[in-house]
Amino acid sequence: MNIYNKLPLYRNTVSANLFLTNIAHASKKNDPYYMYSFMGLYATSVLYHQSIKFSRFHKVIGYVDKLCILNVVCYGGTKLIQYSKFDVYSSTVAIAFLGVNWLYGYGSLTNKYVFDKSADTGNNYHMLLHALTCFGHHIIIFTVS
Repeated sequence: MNIYNKLPLYRNTVSANLFLTNIAHASKKNDPYYMYSFMGLYATSVLYHQSIKFSRFHKVIGYVDKLCILNVVCYGGTKLIQYSKFDVYSSTVAIAFLGVNWLYGYGSLTNKYVFDKSADTGNNYHMLLHALTCFGHHIIIFTVS
């Protein structure tokens, strides 16, 4: 029996690797708190997505992941509000933020997007959510760090 059959690599785990680019970008801009925040988010995101069928502690990992998400959102949002002026960059971040909230928040209320009954559709939207998050935070790091 092949170990790769026992431990498949899930698509959401692969898309979480986008956060590695945020870690690198924050480190180049000399923002250690943002870098460590994304390191925590990356670790918990990979653990959460990869443990979906294998871990007894999947729910606990999910709660820790949500705390890491909250940390990154609050820190990035605070930096954006404090140090950014209203321009095309901050508008793009706002649109990305609204898109993520639409996919996750509205999707959870209506069982659409990330929460679609079809696992393939839900995973595709979750991967889009990772991409929007990564992109929005790159803009924050670029403009205010």
